[in-house]
Amino acid sequence: MDGEDETKKSYTDMIATTFNNPLLSFKDDKPVIVVTHGDLLSLCDRVRVRVHLGMLLGVPPTTQIFDIPESNDSAVALTIVDMLRYSLEHADRNLPGNDRLTEKTLNLDLYSSDMKLRGYFVNLLFAWLL
Repeated sequence: MDGEDETKKSYTDMIATTFNNPLLSFKDDKPVIVVTHGDLLSLCDRVRVRVHLGMLLGVPPTTQIFDIPESNDSAVALTIVDMLRYSLEHADRNLPGNDRLTEKTLNLDLYSSDMKLRGYFVNLLFAWLL
């Protein structure tokens, strides 16, 4: 990170090139970054690594880079849950809508002549969507 060695520079360039590959991202979202074995570094060095990776890869270091040390405590579990929540929120936001659900609802509406039955299916649909 601090060294100007050509090997280290080419390694960081390779990481940045791979990370910015369009096949790894969807729309404007980039993948999450997980830094492991951070417990081998001091707290200051761990923060420097996150900031350096954020600047190198163009992602916010506080929300998209997750530091997961090699320990088994509640802080690590909370970090993993936070990473999964972040990933699922972004995946859910970018998934296309389910057109098959609309087709099934329209077919049910056309075939049910009873108004009470149609109201039941509409209420069931809204409860499922919420």
